[in-house]
This record gives sequence, structure tokens and C-alpha cells, in this order.
Amino acid sequence: MARWALLAYVAVIVYASLHPFQSWRNPGIDPWEFVLAPWPKYWTGFDLVTNWLAYVPLGALMVWTFYPRYRPWWAVILAFLGAAMLSASLEGLQTYLPNRISSNVDLGCNALGALCGAGLGQLTARSFIDKGRLREWRLRWFEHQGSAGLVLVAAWFAAQLHPQALAFGTGEVLSPLLDVIEPWFDAMSWWPDPAVLSPEQHLIAETIASTTAFSGAALLFLWLMRPLAPHLRLLGLFALSAWLVKSVGAATLLEPGLTWSWATPAASFGFALGLAFAAAASFTPHQVQRVLAIMGIGGGLVVVNLMPDNPYYLASLAQWRQGAWINFNGLLNVLAMAWPFIALAYLFLAARRVK
Repeated sequence: MARWALLAYVAVIVYASLHPFQSWRNPGIDPWEFVLAPWPKYWTGFDLVTNWLAYVPLGALMVWTFYPRYRPWWAVILAFLGAAMLSASLEGLQTYLPNRISSNVDLGCNALGALCGAGLGQLTARSFIDKGRLREWRLRWFEHQGSAGLVLVAAWFAAQLHPQALAFGTGEVLSPLLDVIEPWFDAMSWWPDPAVLSPEQHLIAETIASTTAFSGAALLFLWLMRPLAPHLRLLGLFALSAWLVKSVGAATLLEPGLTWSWATPAASFGFALGLAFAAAASFTPHQVQRVLAIMGIGGGLVVVNLMPDNPYYLASLAQWRQGAWINFNGLLNVLAMAWPFIALAYLFLAARRVK
């Protein structure tokens, strides 16, 4: 579990550090010159805290990955050095990105965060890995080979933080793709135009999208459970967590006044339908749950890409100012686009390993 989570988190760190991955150029200086540079003229407390916090989970995950192969403080040292090397490498690469600035202050905050996380990881490794209620629940309720799937479920929750035109809808890649290729083609006359749909038709489209997208993720979570797990209670916890994550994401990344903006009547009804469908599927055989999960995620992927966005919800995003969250939002956007494809690949490839 720790290894899969570490792999996913390193990918997050790399993406956040090198976003937006464009306009690479050689500035004519060495990529390591930032190490001996003076204290930067412009900096904010937000940047310092963010760089520190970003590497705390990385240090903890590294120590949990090393446990119990290395002695306690050797694990802390290796985690600190590994995280510092990763940060230094990424800061050096930022030299070649015009929109990013290599900073020894960022490197120091990253390394300090990793050290704090490593110390915390060492203090909690035995209770998290050798014993403790979380480990007991993990072994009792979920399949041993389902660690990657649980990390994937956690990634789905992270993707829900990003504001979406269709609630719980992930995998919207066709619209961005059309924006790129449309200049080389005539107007896509077959593409549904939101302007020609009535409000009632928009409600139906949003309900279908929310039902399929939410039920697909819930069914993946269900498929990872052991037969004797409390399926309905865990699904209820999954649904409650999804509702809270969507609301917290709207309040944090948009503004507190838009906390419940995503919970339109259609989205709420689709959410309830998806939960009811997943609860009914909890009584079906294990392989049926896998097939239903594939159908839900695949169906949601199709619906999200073919259904027009809800113009009423898009209007509420018109005043969105991303500010300091712009790189974080970019990461969440990519995660939201990629998640259903990764989930479908996992459901096909892991079928023989889980159960």
C-alpha cells in the first residue's frame, strides 16, 4: 500500500513542479546555480508553507516503504536524502521553464518537510503497518492485492476537488481535443450545442452523467472488498466522503458562497441513484461487480464527453480566480481527465490478482 501510494505521490510532485510543461528553453546558466543564489527578493509565507507541506507526506511514505527493511533512523536519513535529491532535480529542471523559478528556499522547505514527514512516518510505522486498527480493518475488509485499487479510489476523491461542469464527471477529454484539432477541420455540426437544449434536457443529461460517474467509482470500491466486509456501511462512508470532498473543494478552490453550487437537483438525484445502484450491486457475485464497475466508469466516460456541459453551473464558475492555486488546479484537472482511463486499465489488468 505504501509503495503504490509513494509512486502516485511522486508523480504528483513531478507534475506540480514542472507544470505547465511548455516553452522549454536554455537560459545559458547551469541548472545547479540556484543552490548558491542569495535569498530571493520576492517570497510569501504561503509559498514557504506550501513547499514544506508538500513534502511531508513524501517523507512519511518513503519511511513506510522502507519499513521494516532498514533500521529506524536509517530509514529517516534515506527518506530525507531521497526527497532532497528529488526536489533538487526538479528545481534544476525548472531552470529551463520560463514560467518557473528555481529556488534554494523551495529546496530547503521541501527537504525540511520531508524530514518532518520522515520523522512522523517513523513514529507511526509500527502502528500503521505492524498493528493498529487501520491495519486490522485493511486486512479484514479489503483484498490483500487491492492496494493499488485503494490508492486509485483515493485519487478519485482528489479528482473530485476540481470543479467539474457535470458533477462527479471525470475523463472529459473530447472537448479539449476538439479545441486542438478543430482549426484543421470544418465546424463539428454533429457536436451537441448546449444552446439548443431545454432546461429539462440539461437536467436529464446531468442526472445521467452523475449517476454513471458516481456509481462507477463506488462499484470499483465495492469490488475491492472482501465478502465479509460491511459493504453497505462502507458504501455509505464512501458516499458521505464524496459529498464532503465536493463541497470542501468548491468552498476552497472557488469561494465559500459556492460550497453547494455543485449539488444541483439533477446532480443530487444522480448521486442518489448511483448510490442506490451500487448498494443493490453489493449483493451480486464478485465478478458481476467488476463488470458493473467497468460499465459504470465506461458509461460515465462516454456520457461526460458526449453530453453538453450545464451552462447554469458554468455561469457560476465565470468569476473563478485561481490565483495561488493555479498549479494545484492544473494537477487536479489532469487527474480528473486521466482517472477513468487508469481505472478501466486497472479493472482489466487486476482481475486475476484481486480475489
